[in-house]
Amino acid sequence: MKTIKISTLSILVLSILTFTSCKRKGCTSELATNYESKAKKDDGSCEFDNTGVILTLDHKVGSDDLVFTNKSYYSAVGHEYFVETVKYVLSRVRVNSASGGVEVFTNMYLDAGDVSTLSKTSSIEIPAGDYTGITFTFGLSAADNEAAAFNSSPATNMAWPDAMGGGYHFMKLEGFYDSLNTNSTLQAYNAHIGSIDGMGMTQENSWEISLNEAFTIAGAHHVEFHVKMDIQEWFETPNSYDFSSWNNGIMMEMMAQTQLKENGQADVFSLEEVIMHQD
Repeated sequence: MKTIKISTLSILVLSILTFTSCKRKGCTSELATNYESKAKKDDGSCEFDNTGVILTLDHKVGSDDLVFTNKSYYSAVGHEYFVETVKYVLSRVRVNSASGGVEVFTNMYLDAGDVSTLSKTSSIEIPAGDYTGITFTFGLSAADNEAAAFNSSPATNMAWPDAMGGGYHFMKLEGFYDSLNTNSTLQAYNAHIGSIDGMGMTQENSWEISLNEAFTIAGAHHVEFHVKMDIQEWFETPNSYDFSSWNNGIMMEMMAQTQLKENGQADVFSLEEVIMHQD
């Protein structure tokens, strides 16, 4: 009978091949106390210091990941454009149920270029029950849009001119575009949104967004919501936004702000995923 000898090296190689052929499971939430950086698939083992809610914002341009500066996209009008800045404000974030729901965040400043701003954790506990999704305000309502809403930089850098009503920008979406779609000299665009109450103009430019997906909480959990902002939709639906129709700063252009608002009320935001972590 022939004896088969398996060397230690062979065992090691076999073990490595076996290990790498499977996706490593573990806790994939960076906000958990037992986060595993090498885990590729969440196994539901995440542990948190408190029960509550996590809200994470992701950013796309159509089906593509948002890439700043070095990648171009095409608007519905046909302009090639580049994205340099995406900063915005959300407020009054609620987890909804048939009986009302729970407010988990009052004000949020987000910068798509700063990953540290894109996941927020609330320690407010969501009671067991059936839920229908989340609601939030894009920007700040008239009652909330005051200097005290934020008290530190960089959020305070979103200040809106006092002559136009004060408070804050609700969004700074900025970059460059090809004005003739012929690789000519790039022109700057500044798609800024904020409520106007001054200089003979009045326009409320905050609005409520409801993202619905039913889920049930049976006990103490951290509930994690992933919300997507699609930059392309700011320029596409229902209005084909034409960069060349407006000057570099549109704060005085009420029609431009109306178009962005109507597009923002349509398909800019979507609820991508709801994850419940058992404590």
